Amino acid sequence: MAKFRPQRGGLVESLAEIKEVNSLQELRELLNATNIQVIPYVYDDRNGWTSYLVIAGREPVGFTDGPLT
Repeated sequence: MAKFRPQRGGLVESLAEIKEVNSLQELRELLNATNIQVIPYVYDDRNGWTSYLVIAGREPVGFTDGPLT
């Protein structure tokens, strides 16, 4: 299981919209997108996440707190 937060203007807005997902397929369904990449990004000390960048197509759309398979 991983937490997904969409990319928003600020961290507070983004954290308010966290969704838990159990798999890459569940993330695809949440985002209504088939071409999803989840790649290692950075450690974010603001929320304690080792963040992974979520890309749908060619656009960054958010972050997870762990990898998804």
